[in-house]
Amino acid sequence: MYSSPQTQANSILKSINELSPSDAKNQLMIASLKNKAKALLKIDAAGSYVVLGALECIERHIEKSREYHEKALNIRPNDIWAIMNYATSLEKLGFYQESISLAEKAFSLAPMDMDILNALIVYSAKAGAMQKANILLSEWDKRSPEQPHRLSQTINGMADILSKDMITDSQSLRFFDTAISILHKYQVGFREVEFSCWDNTVNVLLHVDSSIDNLSNLNIELAESLACENFIPSLSKSISFIYVPE
Repeated sequence: MYSSPQTQANSILKSINELSPSDAKNQLMIASLKNKAKALLKIDAAGSYVVLGALECIERHIEKSREYHEKALNIRPNDIWAIMNYATSLEKLGFYQESISLAEKAFSLAPMDMDILNALIVYSAKAGAMQKANILLSEWDKRSPEQPHRLSQTINGMADILSKDMITDSQSLRFFDTAISILHKYQVGFREVEFSCWDNTVNVLLHVDSSIDNLSNLNIELAESLACENFIPSLSKSISFIYVPE
C-alpha cells in the first residue's frame, strides 16, 4: 500500500494492509471495510474507489479491482496515491508488468520519491526483469549510499547469472509470465515471491494458497508449460520455478 496524507480513505487502506491472512478471508470483516469505503463515495469518490479496488484485490476479483481503480484514475489521473495503489493491487495479483508501467508513470510525476523507486525495483524483480532492477538499484545507491536496498545482493546475484547466460529481460519476462499465468488460469492466490541464487541458478519460490495435492498438479503443469513454450535452453538452466505452500 502506498501512503498519502491522512484521509479517511488512507486510514481504511492502512487497516487493510494490517489484515492477517486469516482476516483477509473473513467475509464479515471485508464486508465491513467495503461499507466504510462506500460511505466515502459522496465526499471522496476517488479515495472510495481506491479502497474498494484494494478490497476486491484481496478477494482476487481481478476485473472488479481493475474497474474500481480505473474509476479512481478517471477522477484523479495524475494522483500519485491513486496510481501507486492501483500498481500495488496489480502487483499482488501478479500483473507485474502493468504494475511497473503504473509505477513508472508515478515516478515521472515524483522522480525524487524513494518509495516509488523501491516499488519499481521490487516489481521489476518479481516480473523477471533483473537487468532493469539492477539499473534501478544503481539509482538507489546514488541516492542512498549509506542504506543499500534490502534486495540489492539478491538482485545483483540474479542479474549476474542471467547476464552470463546472455538472457535478456524480455526473455526472462516471458518465462516468469508463464509461471504466473498458470495461477491465473486456476484462480490460485499467492502472497509471496521468494528468490535465491544457488549453483548458478536463479531459484524462484511462489508461495501459493493451495492444497499439497493440488500443488503437485500445478508444479507438473508448470514444468510441462515451460517445456512446451520453446524457450531457449539457457533459460531452463538458469531459472528454476516451483510452487510451494503459503
